[in-house]
Amino acid sequence: MPPGTVHGTIALSLLVACFALLILSKDLDFQKNPDFIERYFEFMKTAIIMMIAFYFGNQSLKYLRSPVAPPLTSGNPPQPGVQEGRTSAKPVPATLHTAVPVLEEEMTVSPIVNESLSIPVQLASFTMGTVVEREEVHSSPSLTLAEISEVANENGLEPAHIKAVLQVESRGKGFLEDGRPIILFEGHKFYQFLKALKSEQEFDDLVKANPDILYEKWTKAFYKGGAKEYNSYDTAFDIHPDSAMMATSWGLFQIMGFNYQSAGFDSVLAFVDAQKESEKNQLEAFIHFLKASKLLKPLQDEDWRRFAEGYNGKRYEENRYHLKLVEAYVHFLQKDKAGMVAVLIRQSMLEKETLGELRISNGIQEVFKCKTLELP
Repeated sequence: MPPGTVHGTIALSLLVACFALLILSKDLDFQKNPDFIERYFEFMKTAIIMMIAFYFGNQSLKYLRSPVAPPLTSGNPPQPGVQEGRTSAKPVPATLHTAVPVLEEEMTVSPIVNESLSIPVQLASFTMGTVVEREEVHSSPSLTLAEISEVANENGLEPAHIKAVLQVESRGKGFLEDGRPIILFEGHKFYQFLKALKSEQEFDDLVKANPDILYEKWTKAFYKGGAKEYNSYDTAFDIHPDSAMMATSWGLFQIMGFNYQSAGFDSVLAFVDAQKESEKNQLEAFIHFLKASKLLKPLQDEDWRRFAEGYNGKRYEENRYHLKLVEAYVHFLQKDKAGMVAVLIRQSMLEKETLGELRISNGIQEVFKCKTLELP
């Protein structure tokens, strides 16, 4: 049993006994003072709650007051919630217990149009997954922390807001090692654009000749990942350049090409050329897109459900994008903020209760975590 359980039980028993003796007392005239019992009971209930809160709160302070962090074995700050012994040179695969999956084969999600994407990750656990940092070196101009902070401040955001979207959408990098922007080609979108431009016979012939890049309904069967996505994109580009560019998501924030106007460009070619130049251009296109899509305020307000639905589609809950965003945000907020940071994550809001988790960091590592129970 936890320390103090016996003392707490004895104190509680004494209080209950006092209450019972009070009721049995012959000196009380309940008819003259009918609300006495009710008021006395409320007083006792408050006293008991204060005793419990004081005891367990005092125990928690032992953790919060610890000024020295334990030595780190891996050379990097431990990620909150990651069990000891799970660190490795490569990102851990997505599992039942990983809320921010980082798979080499896993594809990112394009805003607005990938509403059909469904990666089956269960809600059985809610621990922090591996988070890839922004320290990789790319052959193309990379986004700096100063640029992220500048754009965040100009738009009423925390840098952690932008970093969270970066992490969930593109694992924190906008370019491949060979210098080309990261892309994801969507064959079902290419199908829609091309069908509106070609004659029926010509379109049917193209579909038969290219079943891996022209298909009517969304499927992840033809996702290739990484540089291999350019195999599909190049084939589509040879058929119809504009349709291929519009059917592809680009860069850090995986904005679909057909959203070029919302991203602040006059043509899809201008949008793609800008995405090829730098991650700063990709960030600026992202901010334009948020403003045009009315998604900037949900991000400012940390309304993660509304943001995830607007950015990733109506099936965001199946893919847990709102939870992935929250966890990435918590991770980067704890890294960015000096001193103590407390974050309450509400995991489920039910009819009778709201369940969640409170996490407290000292700016170096997580020092305290507990489950929470609130009213509906």
